[in-house]
Amino acid sequence: MSQALRAFLYGTALRIEASIQDFDSTPTNLIMIDVDSNTVQIYDDQANLVNTIETGSIIHDGLGEYHVDFQLPSGVIGKWKAVWTATKGSLNSLGAVDFNVVPVAPVTP
Repeated sequence: MSQALRAFLYGTALRIEASIQDFDSTPTNLIMIDVDSNTVQIYDDQANLVNTIETGSIIHDGLGEYHVDFQLPSGVIGKWKAVWTATKGSLNSLGAVDFNVVPVAPVTP
């Protein structure tokens, strides 16, 4: 779950995606796996936990592919973070992505 820092307008939906691979995967031999559970935690620019999204609310798109949509609150800005934890058996895998939340830009004629 790595991507460049992106900006999203507050009050809009943010889609967070994860591709889960086996520990034995290599760049030329990707081994996708389904996991037993997923948790996504969303933190605001002050590192406050804003929301926790559990397995039942996370969409399974295909083998090892998942996504979740999160509605960004209105009126908040700054550098936020999403932390994705995938669990298979007793093993946890963690991924994180930072993103900027920006105000709606005024429209000028």
